[in-house]
Amino acid sequence: MPIQFDENGLKTQSLSEILNERKELYKASFSDSFNLKDTSPAGKTIAINSEREALIQEAIQGVYLSNYRLTAKGVSLDYNLEITGDTREEPTKGTAEVNLRGDPSLVISAGSLVVNVAGTPNSFISKEETTLGPNGWRNVTGFLFDGVTTVTANTATAHTWSNGDTVVISEAVQPGFDGTYLIFNVTPTAFDYTVPPGSGLPPFGDAAFASDENLVSLIAEDAGNIAAPAGSLTDVISPTVGVESSNNQDDADAGSDIETDAEARKRTTESLNIGGGGYREAIIAILLDTAGVTSATLFENNDGLIPTPSGGGIGTVECFVVGGTDNDVATSVLNSVSAGVQSFGNITVPLIDSQNQPVSVSFSRLSSVKIYVEVTRTINNDEAQGPVYPITGDDDIKTALAAIEFNPGQDVWETTLREAITSSVPGIVTLSIKFDTITPPVNTSPIAINQISAADIDSSDVTIA
Repeated sequence: MPIQFDENGLKTQSLSEILNERKELYKASFSDSFNLKDTSPAGKTIAINSEREALIQEAIQGVYLSNYRLTAKGVSLDYNLEITGDTREEPTKGTAEVNLRGDPSLVISAGSLVVNVAGTPNSFISKEETTLGPNGWRNVTGFLFDGVTTVTANTATAHTWSNGDTVVISEAVQPGFDGTYLIFNVTPTAFDYTVPPGSGLPPFGDAAFASDENLVSLIAEDAGNIAAPAGSLTDVISPTVGVESSNNQDDADAGSDIETDAEARKRTTESLNIGGGGYREAIIAILLDTAGVTSATLFENNDGLIPTPSGGGIGTVECFVVGGTDNDVATSVLNSVSAGVQSFGNITVPLIDSQNQPVSVSFSRLSSVKIYVEVTRTINNDEAQGPVYPITGDDDIKTALAAIEFNPGQDVWETTLREAITSSVPGIVTLSIKFDTITPPVNTSPIAINQISAADIDSSDVTIA
């Protein structure tokens, strides 16, 4: 049977179908008794030729499929995207903010500061010129804690801080004193700050440093999804004189790898939906195409029987959105919802429409449910026993959990957390996980998330036991 087209497109043959067809042709040309055993010369010839024909048909099928966006791969998909004026998204570089302790008034120029993610060769460099504050660092000679919430820090030398300044405390003997705080009750050699109730700090501690909150913006040296969890940007490798230390209090905003085939197909499908503004998939597509928006969910009240989650009546739509500025999101809602349909939500933004008329647009924000995780694991350090737990294993676990993207309304299951860890970190022998909306976590059962919320795990909220 030659290659042919039918209602399903291009139809090709399998290797077994080609083999059987060739054997029948040989029988018709010679006789039914002709020796076509697999070990016979004719049988071997048929097998060789059939395999070659199957490869040719497979190649033809690939060429055929490359003409369609949903089945094209690699460079063929790139060519296909060009038809609609689109291109594959290139990789981006991650960004981070670190707090530097260094000499007073030290100037950090763009590109002069290089900080590695601890234990890795991944580098972040300074994005722009920054001048450190007048209090590069001060020795703290002692803390007095009132046993409730107020700590008094005493400095060895005079400082120039004022009430309401932000000060970083680091390297205290009791780490509970460390952190970034707004200060008050300032004197030339002392100041107060507030710690959370129940911190369990001793009444006295010493041997710490205090410095200005010198936030310096960094950008990854290389593009790609480079993780830098909170507390990992500590390895200063540039020859910048006067920098004492570096640390990031929050996870870096990771960059992105070059868009995969699957990601390109999904994005372009959503982009094409935008052209059909007014129906639900088009509204969602337009919202997801808004700068900074990472999630969008749409609820409608068409018949008045079931209100939207926030109480929208008949003829209303309520969009729940994560990310993006209020103004940008409201503009996208205005440009996508059909005329005569009322937008509803807990955020209302006044806009001016294309006719220069004032209009109020409403939407809602998905609430974020913070999830705390405690991981207890035993590890393998013997190559003879299998994969070895890496030196960066604990940080890798935190990164893997923080990378989970929970959809709105998606419950948090232990199996989801376990799979994220085991698929990213080798050398784990046993693993138990507690996860909760409180800290320390005690729960091991699924956590239900309602339809207008989304779970979120930050690496700083993961502890490794």
